[in-house]
Amino acid sequence: MSELTSRSAWTRIVEAALEWRCDAILLSGDVADQENGFWEAVGPLREGQERLAAAGIRTVAVAGNHDHSVLGRLADTLDPAHFTLLGRGGRWERLTLEREGTPVLHIDGWSFPSGRVTDSPLEGYHLPPDRGVPTLGLIHGDLDAPGSVYAPLASAELRAKPVEGWLLGHIHAPALHAGGAGGPWILYPGSPQALHPGETGAHGVWMVEVTGGGVASPRLHPLSTTRYESLQVDVGGIRDPEALEPHLLHTVTEAASRLLDESGDALRHLSLRLTLTGQTRIPEAIPGVLEALTRSEPEGILQVERVRIHLDGAGDATVPHLDLEEAAAGPSALGTAARLVLVLEGRREPGAGERQEVEALVERTRSRLERLRRERVFQPLRSGAVTELEAREHLRGEARRLLGTLASQTVETGA
Repeated sequence: MSELTSRSAWTRIVEAALEWRCDAILLSGDVADQENGFWEAVGPLREGQERLAAAGIRTVAVAGNHDHSVLGRLADTLDPAHFTLLGRGGRWERLTLEREGTPVLHIDGWSFPSGRVTDSPLEGYHLPPDRGVPTLGLIHGDLDAPGSVYAPLASAELRAKPVEGWLLGHIHAPALHAGGAGGPWILYPGSPQALHPGETGAHGVWMVEVTGGGVASPRLHPLSTTRYESLQVDVGGIRDPEALEPHLLHTVTEAASRLLDESGDALRHLSLRLTLTGQTRIPEAIPGVLEALTRSEPEGILQVERVRIHLDGAGDATVPHLDLEEAAAGPSALGTAARLVLVLEGRREPGAGERQEVEALVERTRSRLERLRRERVFQPLRSGAVTELEAREHLRGEARRLLGTLASQTVETGA
């Protein structure tokens, strides 16, 4: 399908820039593939550049780990007045955009000099600040990943630089980290076209407005023709096996309509990974329905407005229906888990000794979560202290999951 290709995505980007009368397009690396990217990219890139140049729109790029060499060769075939590759050889470089002869924006960029970079590129960032003209940083790198071989970048160091915002490449999933206390925002725009089921959410391009000497926070404009999503469907309320498939159809259609509203006019394919959840009274009906779903035609399971709905997979995470009050009366592990859930949910008054045990368990949970938050990998989140309420909720969720597992084992063994 031609609308799923990178060439088509680039065409939509160009058309959007022309429609919005942009001053520039910024590309944060991995525009092409190192091995065969030259011949695949040169045609579409040139065609797009000619249209952009005719409208006076500048293209500014940096090279990433996948196109560190090929993007330079491609840039050499394009008009330097309209296409600029910043920071060749791993050296920081500045380009100033002007409007009617007046500088309106500095773009400070750095490109990968090779496929692996183990030191932070920020160690070499010494371009002079200009308080009279806003600055954007353009770089390809791995955010808050110490030890990465793909240009490790620390959020704290990025926010300490005198820029209004950072545009990063490397991660395919879009992510905007808002600036705090007057610091710059940090944006991974992600891939404009969603490429595989791991890239959930809306994909497209981000608009950044420069007005009055300032830079606004980026806004996403969806352009992807495909969207991948995971969808959990609660089937706990279904008592009649004949009602299961209509319930799934209704839930999928409702979710698709909601996702269409936030995914832009370009969307043509919605790929869903379904998971059935809840305490079910009809466990025997679920395997057959899931098998039928996974045998659906490649063209998709249904059409909602302009979008074809496809099924990427379907899983069963249901547990047998369980009467908690009845289960709590038993002396087994199932009964112990049921009593804990009832106490944590405030549906059962614990005895004196039981209250102390639950309070001690909550405190151990809180302490364990607190230690986890202090682990280095979670430091960038800057989370506060774990509250007793958070510990109780975490414990309740884990107890519910344990309860489902024990109930399933009880049914399977015929106990």
